Amino acid sequence: MVVSGNHLYTGSREATAKRWDLTTKQEVHQFTGHLSVVRDVAVWKGYLFTGSADGTAKCWDVETGECKFTVTGHEFAVTSISLTDGFIFTGSSDATVRKFAFECPL
Repeated sequence: MVVSGNHLYTGSREATAKRWDLTTKQEVHQFTGHLSVVRDVAVWKGYLFTGSADGTAKCWDVETGECKFTVTGHEFAVTSISLTDGFIFTGSSDATVRKFAFECPL
């Protein structure tokens, strides 16, 4: 889970990520599109990044919930995700770390 501004972002066993309002303690949005458990989340420049047991990582617009892109390449679950300018790093239970270049879809 990660806090960004007044929102908490979480992964779930229901193959979704969720955005929660920290003031009202209510769910604001649910991000759907993974096929298995969402294991890790990160927020960067208005985008939510999710890593899933389905072996993929996804980028979502936090306001609209639209999936901007999906990265693949792991044989097993993506268990961790980290970001820097222009790169997504994913760790997996397949004992690999992958680096993906991307342009922020702003």
